[in-house]
Amino acid sequence: KPLDHSFANRIPVRPGSVSEEVPKIVSGNDGSDQMAILAMTSMEGTKVKMQVKVHAKVVKGMKKFGLRVGVSHTELRFLLDGVELTGEELAGELDGANIRVERRDC
Repeated sequence: KPLDHSFANRIPVRPGSVSEEVPKIVSGNDGSDQMAILAMTSMEGTKVKMQVKVHAKVVKGMKKFGLRVGVSHTELRFLLDGVELTGEELAGELDGANIRVERRDC
């Protein structure tokens, strides 16, 4: 049985083509694969630019940075405009941010 596309929104195509309109296909994707870019720079000069899903918590990027420099992310402070990040922030809220990283005083 052929599929019934009459329910779909239709968009016009170039006149003279086989069909004057084609069904508009909507992906099941909810945009969760969109990425935010975070740049993290340590006081020692290590710079890491990474992509993190916009709906992911920033702690995911913090862990990536810690792995890259060989230190647990819990031993580091992540600062944005002088304010320490908790890790609970969403990456999408900080897209394009340059985050300063320094060692935590133990």
